[in-house]
Amino acid sequence: MTTPTIAPYGTWTSPLDAATVASGSVRFGDVQFNGDSLVWLESRPLEGGRSALMQQAADGTISEIMPDGWNARTLVHGYGGAPYIVRGDGWDVQTESRYSWGAAAFGPSVLGAAAVGANCGHAPEDVLEILPQIRQAAPGVFLIAKPNAGIPRLVKRQVVYDAGPDRMAELARQYVALGASVVGACCGSSPEHIAAMRQALAAG
Repeated sequence: MTTPTIAPYGTWTSPLDAATVASGSVRFGDVQFNGDSLVWLESRPLEGGRSALMQQAADGTISEIMPDGWNARTLVHGYGGAPYIVRGDGWDVQTESRYSWGAAAFGPSVLGAAAVGANCGHAPEDVLEILPQIRQAAPGVFLIAKPNAGIPRLVKRQVVYDAGPDRMAELARQYVALGASVVGACCGSSPEHIAAMRQALAAG
């Protein structure tokens, strides 16, 4: 018969370590519908606790939307917000073609948001069509316009953007005319782009 061992609380050994326990605790949250697709966050303890953005298409196919290793979790959690928002479509730089997550669902996806807009994934001219759609779906939100400096193209394995500072400055004025409160630029932009946009807006 084995003699019992008496030890202070919390000091006994166990075959289960923290990693083993955490490995079975993948969590799901922040579920949103976008047309025929279902989008959600998947917390992965064995990957440093990162939150992966997942999608299930209408045919049942499940895939990770963001690149491997990216973390969708942000400090916005501390302020009562959501870590992501579903947008209708975007741009695939590898195939130089538009991709879609289903029919644009600006209405359901902006409920409770204070500000909504277009960022990255779009040509700057696309934003001229997107902002009115958001305004119609959510009249009370602040509008954001921060597109890429042109549609990205692969040239000799380098990503190239075609919209220069003057073009982005011209578009910045149009974004404000459509009601945008926050105007900027994303991929492909430079300090020169931002300076030109600021100067154009200051000039009115």
